[in-house]
Formats: sequence, structure tokens, C-alpha cells
Amino acid sequence: MNPLKPETLRGIKYYGNGKIDSDDEAVRKDLNETLNLNCEAAYLPQNRKAAIEALNERMKSSASRRSIVSACKKRRDGIEESEHKPEYAGALLYFLDRRIRRG
Repeated sequence: MNPLKPETLRGIKYYGNGKIDSDDEAVRKDLNETLNLNCEAAYLPQNRKAAIEALNERMKSSASRRSIVSACKKRRDGIEESEHKPEYAGALLYFLDRRIRRG
């Protein structure tokens, strides 16, 4: 897995339970064995889930579907443009993009 290659990162899936996965077996192996990103002993999935839930709560505070999409775009752009990314930025961007596509 090469995090500098966008095509590798696009193949990563994030789940609401905080787990991270890929359909690509080599990437899956790197996620689970090499990088150990689903390590429950280190609370990675639990912390990722908490970050996703906090993001969802912030986005729910928007009154209408249009304002939610607008808030998601604004938050996504802020994360992407930030020099210092928040923890679990990949998961946050994944869920923001998914929400934006749903409209």
C-alpha cells in the first residue's frame, strides 16, 4: 500500500463501526497486518468510530438537506486544505464525500 498513490487510497472503505477495509487483498493485508489499523487493543476502530459519530452530529445540526451538503463540502474542503489534518482524516473525508454524493 502506498499512501502517496491516490488510487490506493480510493480503494479503502471505512465503516461506521470504525473498521477500515479494502477489496484489494494486498491493501487489506497492509491495513490489518502491516499497519495494524484495525487493532482494537490500541482502540483504533473505537476512536475512528467516535470521530465519525462526532462528525455526523455536527452535520445533523444543519437544518436542511441543502445546508447539510453545503456544511459537508465546507468541512471537507477545510480538512483537505489544512496543513495539519485532524485525526482519522481519511475516515472523515470518506463519510463527508459519501454524504455529498447522496445530496
